Amino acid sequence: MIFGLILGLGACAAWGLLLWWSERDAMTGPWPPEQGNWGTAAWAWGLTILIYVGLFQTWEVPTGPWAWLIWTIGLGIGFAGSALQTWGTANLGFKGTSGWDVGVETRGAYARSRHPQYVGQAAGFLGFAIILGHWPGWIISLTAMATLYAAAIVEEAALAARHADHAAYRARMPFLLGRST
Repeated sequence: MIFGLILGLGACAAWGLLLWWSERDAMTGPWPPEQGNWGTAAWAWGLTILIYVGLFQTWEVPTGPWAWLIWTIGLGIGFAGSALQTWGTANLGFKGTSGWDVGVETRGAYARSRHPQYVGQAAGFLGFAIILGHWPGWIISLTAMATLYAAAIVEEAALAARHADHAAYRARMPFLLGRST
């Protein structure tokens, strides 16, 4: 369990350092890269996968009379989040999801949220935390969710700096979820 906690939090910390570096200069920071490449995709996906591996390393199956409810709520939230994340990934494409600049996407899930992949992934982490039901799972999940929020803020700055049409999209579309105005 301690190994999973260290692994999950370590991957979040690595993401945090990369985002801090990126926040200092939206044009040249490592995320999102000015020009995507397979190396960027590898470290971005690699760190994200390590967060999930850390969570799995803390796995304890819920038992007891309320286990069915824990599973139902956790899986429901997790699957809904995964569906939203998958929809956003399909709209943006693998390269856009992996750091290549594909412009400002406004269709599909991006017509409901400026960051549907992050919202969906955060819901997935919340579902994991509910199912795990212990402090290491909650710590990793909440830290990962905060990291996703920071990534969304950093991406907002990069998109604003790189694309003039982002200002109009930002003015009408909610940051996380909701109806466009």
